[in-house]
Amino acid sequence: MRQLRSDPLARMHSRTQIDEAQYQAGRSFQRDCEIAGRGTRAIDPTQEKVDGGAPAAAITDEQLGARKRLIALERVLGRTMHRVVNAVLVEGMSMETLAQRLFD
Repeated sequence: MRQLRSDPLARMHSRTQIDEAQYQAGRSFQRDCEIAGRGTRAIDPTQEKVDGGAPAAAITDEQLGARKRLIALERVLGRTMHRVVNAVLVEGMSMETLAQRLFD
């Protein structure tokens, strides 16, 4: 038993809308997005600089590899399809909600 409401990928897999290979590819995409986003923080130039703040974390080889895979995948999918994949797999948007936003 698994929670399908908040996991569009699992829902599509359980309804046989995607096969096992597509499901595993989606999980890999999610994992790469999570790894690539670790440790990155935006710098707010409007804030006063403070001595003794935490040093910027170095980018790991794992993060670099994840980012390279995501960039390569965007080239293959194209910008629009990459946004669709990201909306569903990372933001957790359902296909129904995505379709409504695209075609309303």
